[in-house]
Amino acid sequence: MEEKKQIEAEEAAAASKSCLTPRRKVLLKHFAIAALWVIVFEAIGAGLGAGFAAGTWYRDLNKSPLSPPNAAFGIVWAFLFALLAIFGWLLSNKLEERQIKVAFGMYWVQMIVTWFWQPTFFLWHDTIASLSMLCFLLVLNALMIIRVATLDLTILRVRTRYMPLIILPYYAWISFATYLNVYIVQNN
Repeated sequence: MEEKKQIEAEEAAAASKSCLTPRRKVLLKHFAIAALWVIVFEAIGAGLGAGFAAGTWYRDLNKSPLSPPNAAFGIVWAFLFALLAIFGWLLSNKLEERQIKVAFGMYWVQMIVTWFWQPTFFLWHDTIASLSMLCFLLVLNALMIIRVATLDLTILRVRTRYMPLIILPYYAWISFATYLNVYIVQNN
């Protein structure tokens, strides 16, 4: 019995000397999971960019004078996929709440539509279907943003009312992409 107490005391002393306190271990775990989300989303984005790149079809389209250079798309989407990954990861930490579970379902629907937009536009050259997808994304994301912003919850020290700020750049981008897609439909 005495030996067991001594071992426990030694373990407690070693744990207190360790830089990985229980709180730091939890933070490290959350950071690692968030990083994994970002890595996976960036890999999917890179795969979509490589697999369905803008080719001669896109180059030859009559595009809006506001169309950014092709190189800008990869940079913007890398940033947006990181934000989307962080938003999804935050939601995934509070799935015991019914309203978060609904928002998380909406999130995955919009992610799937987002990922399918690229082949729809660049591979199948279906500008009408891709425009419809963007309009759907605008509505669905507006509903998701409102749902999350009106909740009174905290997820990993982040108030849900502030979480939509994470994906507002994405919403702004799909709004701009909708304009670009409308221009292409009307002028080609």
